Amino acid sequence: DKDCFDVMNGNKDATDLFFSGEMKFKGDMGLAMKLGDLSEKLKEVKLETAKKPVVSKTASASLSVAGFKSSKIFEQIAAGVKANPDVKDEINGVYEFKITNEDEVTQSW
Repeated sequence: DKDCFDVMNGNKDATDLFFSGEMKFKGDMGLAMKLGDLSEKLKEVKLETAKKPVVSKTASASLSVAGFKSSKIFEQIAAGVKANPDVKDEINGVYEFKITNEDEVTQSW
């Protein structure tokens, strides 16, 4: 959870974490490489933009999950995509994140 938060905020390098075994990726590695681009494109949207929980169109629950620092990142991504819908076409893919927090609880976004 902390590593994901740090990677998406530019404080840690996902490649270093991947090669050290601290972060795992499954699926399309090309799409995984675009994650850095997504992070850069959405940096313009401040976390303050995502103060209110963002509700998914397919679910009635907020993206915010208690006990997960990364929730803020997913709120930021949702706010960024809402503010800049063209980013979806530029990335042209779907991500699923399975993140485990310090209490060994796993959550998917």
